[in-house]
Amino acid sequence: VCFNILVINMKVNNVDNPVRGKMLSLMASADAPKAHRPSNGIIIGFDMDGVILDNARLKIKIAKKFGFNIKLGHTPFDIIRTILPSFVLEELQNILHDDPVIALSTPLRKGTMNVFLELENKKIPYFLISRHKMPEMAIRILSKHSLWPKYFNKVNAFFVDQAEDKNKKAVQLGLTHYIDDELK
Repeated sequence: VCFNILVINMKVNNVDNPVRGKMLSLMASADAPKAHRPSNGIIIGFDMDGVILDNARLKIKIAKKFGFNIKLGHTPFDIIRTILPSFVLEELQNILHDDPVIALSTPLRKGTMNVFLELENKKIPYFLISRHKMPEMAIRILSKHSLWPKYFNKVNAFFVDQAEDKNKKAVQLGLTHYIDDELK
């Protein structure tokens, strides 16, 4: 069994991201659960930050407070982690995820609602797998944007501690595709 990790195409202000359009295939356990598998076999997983939510401008604003002048093309996780020291990156993520004013001001990525409406119409199952220390805040953000519980809920949303845990959960769920802004 194989599932694909699709790193979203990031072209911001006509600047190509070095991870633009890369696709990884990971081998999953042959006995991965096939629950929820439709007849076409597609099961999609989504990351939240940088995929469903467009937090690029907030990352720029927070990085600036720490003395770093980053550009839009630097905001995908695989790029920003090469620019910011790890302690700054960790603090930036804590602010994005845990500060209610910042977290709840994060906009949806353009077209997000249409994607989920289309998946619902085509009866393609999907899941949210996101790294969040405080799932309650993530749920508040999703609720604010009318994604919780309409599209995501306790049955199809999973919050994990480590990036590697996203891969493990994807295998458990039998995902065929996972959309992330982080190459793992």
